[in-house]
Amino acid sequence: MPNLWKFLSIFLVFSNVNANNCTIEMPRDAPQPTPIILTRDGLFRPTSDVTTIREFDSITLLCTGRNNTVLALNKEIVPLECRNGKFLFMGRPFALKDMKCKSVPTSQLWQNGTSCAAGNGVFYEVGVSSKTTWHPIFKICFNQRDQRTVYSRNMINGYMQNVRAKRNCRPSSFKREGMSNNPDRLYQKENQRTRFEALFGANQNFVNDTSFLARGHIVPVADFIFCYEQYATFYYANAAPEWQIVNAGNWKRVENAVRNIASKQSDVLVFTGILDILQLRNSPTDQYTNIYLDENQTIAVPKWFYKVVMHPSLDDDIVFITLNNPFDDEKEEFCNNICSRVCNKHKLDCSTFTDTITGYTFCCELKDFWANAAMGVGTPYYELPVGWSYKNSNHCTIRIPEDVPQPTPVIFTNTGLFRPTSAVTTFDKDDKITLLCTGRDNKVLALNQEIVQLECRNGRFLSMGRPFAFKNMKCKSVPTSQLWHNGTICAAGAGVFYEVGFSLGGNWHPIFKICFNQRDQRTIYSRNLINGFVVKNRVRQDCRPSNFQIEGMSYNPDRLYRKDNQRTRFEALFGVKQDFLNSNSFLTRGHIAPLADFIFCYEQFATFYYVNVAPGWQVVNAGNWASVENVVRDIASSKKSDLLVFTGTLGVLQLRNPLTSRDTSIYLGVNQTIAVPKWFYKVVMHPSFAIDIVFITLNNPFARNAVREEFCNNICNQICNKHELDCSTFTDTIKGYTFCCELKDFWANAAMGVGTPYYELPVGWSYKN
Repeated sequence: MPNLWKFLSIFLVFSNVNANNCTIEMPRDAPQPTPIILTRDGLFRPTSDVTTIREFDSITLLCTGRNNTVLALNKEIVPLECRNGKFLFMGRPFALKDMKCKSVPTSQLWQNGTSCAAGNGVFYEVGVSSKTTWHPIFKICFNQRDQRTVYSRNMINGYMQNVRAKRNCRPSSFKREGMSNNPDRLYQKENQRTRFEALFGANQNFVNDTSFLARGHIVPVADFIFCYEQYATFYYANAAPEWQIVNAGNWKRVENAVRNIASKQSDVLVFTGILDILQLRNSPTDQYTNIYLDENQTIAVPKWFYKVVMHPSLDDDIVFITLNNPFDDEKEEFCNNICSRVCNKHKLDCSTFTDTITGYTFCCELKDFWANAAMGVGTPYYELPVGWSYKNSNHCTIRIPEDVPQPTPVIFTNTGLFRPTSAVTTFDKDDKITLLCTGRDNKVLALNQEIVQLECRNGRFLSMGRPFAFKNMKCKSVPTSQLWHNGTICAAGAGVFYEVGFSLGGNWHPIFKICFNQRDQRTIYSRNLINGFVVKNRVRQDCRPSNFQIEGMSYNPDRLYRKDNQRTRFEALFGVKQDFLNSNSFLTRGHIAPLADFIFCYEQFATFYYVNVAPGWQVVNAGNWASVENVVRDIASSKKSDLLVFTGTLGVLQLRNPLTSRDTSIYLGVNQTIAVPKWFYKVVMHPSFAIDIVFITLNNPFARNAVREEFCNNICNQICNKHELDCSTFTDTIKGYTFCCELKDFWANAAMGVGTPYYELPVGWSYKN
């Protein structure tokens, strides 16, 4: 019976935590017209029917366009914060499904100045802008001289293809931004008839009421989920003339087939392009004529439309090619046709691909396509997003988070702990990785072994000659870390270094360091690197153990953090009528090196040591201190490289005793151990910074005049503006008054108690001059 009550208590605690989160359920919660939804990671890209927004996280709704607003609030931009399971604006709850725009938000087309297609085009980006941040939806490589789209690049969200918006998602016209002239009249049937009669005589039989050239989307409408994304495809720079019977025939079937592949995978990378100029035979002269929509030989009618499809799980990079000529019975191919293999493998309906009237279609490997296509502009080796690579049958890949098994084994490469530098990591032929499941009775379940070595061969990971999918190599439980006292002193002799990490084959692999004062049982600071390459892709499920580990402490401080013990302690200090401690106001175990700075569950678990915590008021810990942690990760993500962070505590918090009118120092232990710090701070360093930055948060929600507590020149406005950070709540005392300083200024003025802790820098790092 006691075990049942214990289980129910744990269940209720976790249920209550989850109840405080907010959810976005698709398509139920997407109002029409849907506002642009921005999350901390940028444009909202759901990866399941229900997306969880954690409590205290925010989303922003944006209704761009003339006189466009979120109707419920009559505002163009609406920030919503998740609190207690509801989205709040200015403290009032609103259901997301009621937050529709007045009209579908409009996109922008931006010429980013980068050349593409071997110099034959320049990149346009279609997206939306929020404040000073640009959020691209897709890219277009455009030849401005010929007014011709070379190719486009977009991602198909395979997770959510079944819930895309399908009504009222077509504007009344195409936009001409990016074009030198408005081609609208050239697509009108009467003008096409006039043009073809000029080319082929009054008796031409190519253009009539049912046979005409349509505005053929390059990036198709239906590749996107939300109406504002679908509207964003309606640019003439994203269209090419295509015979209507082909556009609605096999080319449409190609688009559907590619989305079908996406729906079984995850994000699929697609390049869509055109090749050559269509030639039609002139009966009176028996010669072939190049087809342009206008007499100045711009807006060429392409001979071919093609679509490159890439995904890490595909054996090959695939190309679908459709002939834009319903008048030719020849089934022309220029590379080895693998449609039977592709369509069978992916269970696609390709039965009409050989029909020439609806657009003869064939399929090739990308390498074969490149080798044989007369592409006119040279071979366009497409610009791949970070983490993507062309198929090489000898390479193996690990995608974050798609390929990460749960619980994840500790992953070692030939350089140590696996630290991915992109969403997709490529391993060369014969490369080896080692998987480790530490902890009692823990093992890689697929092989029933604690340690497993995998070798990359022919594009697959092998163990003892047998192939294994990496995503199936999960541990029985989350691997446990070790804490090692390395004996080195730190903080001018006030502390000693602990390291948290893993041991393999006699080699030590640290995750982060802690400078710890053993006499006072106090963490002075921690040191860790934030992996800015992939911190946004960190594993977020089941990554909190049930308790903290006591290694490194002289005793177990668990009971000191219990609310009833805290109340007893504060009543002993301030009397039974003390009003600091209650059910909503209490001290929590405040992480020094935070779990969310790390990618894998085994790293996040490794932050749960009492030597990596200090008592922080819950309202501060979940308030501005959480905001500081988030903005530092935002900086790391924007830099897309490693950010060096030192996190520490300063001073001892003093609270005014109403009985004596004197300030009392606060310790959780009766013998002046486990001091409650006055300040939490975070030093942030990156080679590209002009200065080393410090964020400092006052751990006192009861302070009367917090701004007077600043002890170095506050440069938050400068820092937050430069890095486009949301620091709007930093001056809120209840959430933890926060200010920012230059590191040299911080050192010169902080009463640090333990002397100036000139932190131990990793090899290759240095302080700013």
